Amino acid sequence: MTKIIITLILTCCFINYTFAQKRYIFIDERDNNVYKTIQIGEQIWMVENLRYATESCSWCYNNDTTCFSYGRLYTWDEAINSCPDSWHLPTKNEWEQVIKYYKKIYLTGKKNSIGEGFNKQILKFNLKLGGYKEGNSFIRKHKDAYFWSATDPYPVYAYFAIFSEEDKIVSTYILFREFGMYVRCIKD
Repeated sequence: MTKIIITLILTCCFINYTFAQKRYIFIDERDNNVYKTIQIGEQIWMVENLRYATESCSWCYNNDTTCFSYGRLYTWDEAINSCPDSWHLPTKNEWEQVIKYYKKIYLTGKKNSIGEGFNKQILKFNLKLGGYKEGNSFIRKHKDAYFWSATDPYPVYAYFAIFSEEDKIVSTYILFREFGMYVRCIKD
């Protein structure tokens, strides 16, 4: 009888823990890539950089050898339409909600924020410091993570989110839309 009660208690705790995490997977029907996702507040985010190969204006470091772990970099014009059906490129405001939570944890120096280093999971967000692409050069790999937002206030600029280990910056800025940055998709 004691074993049954302990088993029931452990099962209930496991179920509650599993549902509290609200982690899922998503399979992109366009190329069968599998992505981990997580619910943060009311939003469901991919916690991996998009790997979908568009017809143009998307790249991987070292051609395709790093695509699985880092994902692809996209120009803004390509990124805006790269997310699968029922997903979208996050707006500046959607990124700022994640950044606000992130700053609350990371910049106050709490130990559980990102584990043993910046490149570990923040909010189980699996940040990869892949830098960005400008022209034919890949810049700031292993130092920063750059992600496009759907917000474009000017004809040649768009907002992006930056998570920088080296400079300790977590924010949104604007930059030329022809640069290559990573894409995280958020559920519609």
